[in-house]
Amino acid sequence: MKIFTLRDGQNHIVGTISTNSNGDSVAGNRRDSILGRSSQDFNNTRDGSDRLVSNNIADASLLFRK
Repeated sequence: MKIFTLRDGQNHIVGTISTNSNGDSVAGNRRDSILGRSSQDFNNTRDGSDRLVSNNIADASLLFRK
């Protein structure tokens, strides 16, 4: 498992993305709330309520929109 820290343009921590060995990722915000997940197998991204965010891109950084 790899954990990446996301920062904004002013170097403030926005959140983290944890990636498993199979390529699936889980995104969390600064308060450790889960924002959603992405799946390499299904090539999609879902938010914390399991709603589809993208059906053709498995990118957890899509969950950090303002």
